[in-house]
Amino acid sequence: MTIPSHRLDALGGSLIARLEGARPAWGADAAAAAAAVDIAFADVVEPVLAERRRLLGEGAAADWSRDELGRSFTPRYLALAVQQNIAEAQVQRLRGPLGRVGSVLGALVFGLVVSRMVRGPAALAVWPVLGIGIFLPDLHAWWARRRYRDALQAVVDDLGRIQDALEASPAREESSP
Repeated sequence: MTIPSHRLDALGGSLIARLEGARPAWGADAAAAAAAVDIAFADVVEPVLAERRRLLGEGAAADWSRDELGRSFTPRYLALAVQQNIAEAQVQRLRGPLGRVGSVLGALVFGLVVSRMVRGPAALAVWPVLGIGIFLPDLHAWWARRRYRDALQAVVDDLGRIQDALEASPAREESSP
């Protein structure tokens, strides 16, 4: 049984919490993101793994945890973080004055097309929906943040499944004292 703070999912969650504050500063620079992950890894994960080696005498398990975080967490987080930074930059352009005007005009054209296709009172129901055009950039930003948060949670959940599989494996039970 692994101490809860030493589990892969707890370590991955701690890394995400540490990195998310600095993520917007990287922009689309994958090298800067990788350097930040390395620094956070040394500050967050290495002390926990050193404590695990010292207190529990689990050197091989600590090394495995470090390697597994490097294989499972780091590439996925880097890809997600850089993609999210690019998406946020695109949303910032949409949130500008030209983006808002474009959203309203796009909603207006959509309303005109739909009202021409649909006749009668149903066509009138389209026009109140067009007021949402001004909020399309904000809705897009909310949707992108939600997808990113769900993707990060999936990474942490996968780390938890890897940890559970390791703890349930017969080889580990035989090797533990």
